[in-house]
Amino acid sequence: MFLRTLDFNMETETTTIKDWQKFKLIDICDFIRGSEPGTINYNRDKGTKFIRVSDVSKGVREPLFTNIDTNKLVLVKPEDVLITMDGSPGVVVRGFEGAISSGIRKIRLKSKDFDLNFIYFLLQTESLQDIIKLHSSGVTILHASKSIPNLQAIFPNLQEQKAIVKTLTTIKDAITGQENLIAKLKELKQSMMQHLFTHGIKGEKTKMTEIGEVPESWQIVPINSLSSNEMRNGAFVRRGQFGSGYLFANVVDMYGGLYLDYKKLDRVNISKKEIDRFILKDGDLLFVRSSLKRDGVAQCCVVRNLQERVTYDCHLIRVEINNSLAIPEFVANYWRSEHGRRELIQRSKTTTMTTINQDGLGAAYMPLPTLKEQEGIANALYSIDQNIEMAEKKLSVYQNLFKTLLHELMSGERRAK
Repeated sequence: MFLRTLDFNMETETTTIKDWQKFKLIDICDFIRGSEPGTINYNRDKGTKFIRVSDVSKGVREPLFTNIDTNKLVLVKPEDVLITMDGSPGVVVRGFEGAISSGIRKIRLKSKDFDLNFIYFLLQTESLQDIIKLHSSGVTILHASKSIPNLQAIFPNLQEQKAIVKTLTTIKDAITGQENLIAKLKELKQSMMQHLFTHGIKGEKTKMTEIGEVPESWQIVPINSLSSNEMRNGAFVRRGQFGSGYLFANVVDMYGGLYLDYKKLDRVNISKKEIDRFILKDGDLLFVRSSLKRDGVAQCCVVRNLQERVTYDCHLIRVEINNSLAIPEFVANYWRSEHGRRELIQRSKTTTMTTINQDGLGAAYMPLPTLKEQEGIANALYSIDQNIEMAEKKLSVYQNLFKTLLHELMSGERRAK
């Protein structure tokens, strides 16, 4: 279905690649290294935008600028192809404008017989990425400039290069479209949560409380008042215990959707005594107790539709919700809202890791309407979650398709025309 909607124009049978030629990339393009203006020449709002490796590899949002003479900088435009060679080697991007750091290289063609867009996709192939990894070295910071002379590939003629680019660009555009849709849906959900947790669904008057504006009939309660049992940290599991046994929810599993995704869980071999103590139940909430990143602490998800016994990590806190008082999805959505996230992050403490303990979590206050209104709000948010899930599944299809065709088209297994 997706292949038809993307309107490809390719031969589906493998053909020979006798007409393809092998080239080293340094023979057909320059890898222009960026510069380092120096800390004294950086600022937050004036001059030329300075693009660091972290900007392209991790999406760092705080921009950096430099007032240094542009003649001493390596400037780039959105259409330029960039590749990182230090820190996180092998990240290939476009769309940046400014001056690049020394950890980034700008690709400049030496010949008109080659297409820059083709090079952009070529650098993303597994074969070239493997070469970059093979020649990367360093303990705290990786450096991969030694890989540049070793980057080589087979090239079709210019016409076929352009045909390959057309096909891959079509899929890439579809991926970007899905990513934008998902981002908009998530923004919509945050906006809805802000409205619903402030005004409810009955249209009643609001009142000001210690946590902000809420409907007049709502209560303000601490999390621990909604729990049917004491909060509990999970099981301590050593590395050698992974691989078989019971499903195991870890910190990394908290950063997906509202519900715990059992398909992504590892398995651990623990005793029956431990599984009996740390077994999860339907409707439980899990909160991240310890996180390497401050904004990752106290992330929350809901346990539902258990098909087998599942346990959880010691860096998580389990909260058993009393169903006569609250609906787990309502509680979880509140603590996943921007207001809820800020509150829990403020309650955390940071040393080498950021942590929130059971007392800090349990004393956090939240709004509480009737069960009926909780259900109405949870159902409204669930409908958006379903749309997000469908969009993410479609995105996964496009991403897998891109990966497959990138390999097949760049290796000549499949020919574009």
